[in-house]
Amino acid sequence: MRMPEKPPGLLADYSYGQVLQDLIQFNKFNEFFALNENDYPYWEKWKYISHEWNYDPKKLWLGVKSNRHGNRLYLEGLPPFILNVPSVVQQFLHEFDMNLGGSLQADDIIPSQEKDRYLLSSLMEEAIASSQLEGAVTTRKLAKEM
Repeated sequence: MRMPEKPPGLLADYSYGQVLQDLIQFNKFNEFFALNENDYPYWEKWKYISHEWNYDPKKLWLGVKSNRHGNRLYLEGLPPFILNVPSVVQQFLHEFDMNLGGSLQADDIIPSQEKDRYLLSSLMEEAIASSQLEGAVTTRKLAKEM
């Protein structure tokens, strides 16, 4: 697997405001924010987009980084953790949350044969664990054979 290209350093000669003015002038302002929020492309993709727009890739990357920096969430802890959750990730997390847990009145997620095997295994494991807590001197393997 090939390593992604490292993005350039930010230009000190330009400001975020200048980049936004340029994007407005080139009629790319809305497209810029939609791409950054809904697709969240990495530097390599922005580099090619900037060539399609006939715009300096380093200036565009300055705009991208500045925009992303403004949307950061700071989570306190040791060490501090910085998180950026664009719309595309929020949509994915919402779908994940809604569909992974199952739903009320849905068909069984686990087939009945598997459910019986799981129940039997759980009961056996619980019995072995409680016996060991009470002081039974045996291994899990020997207890299952009994």
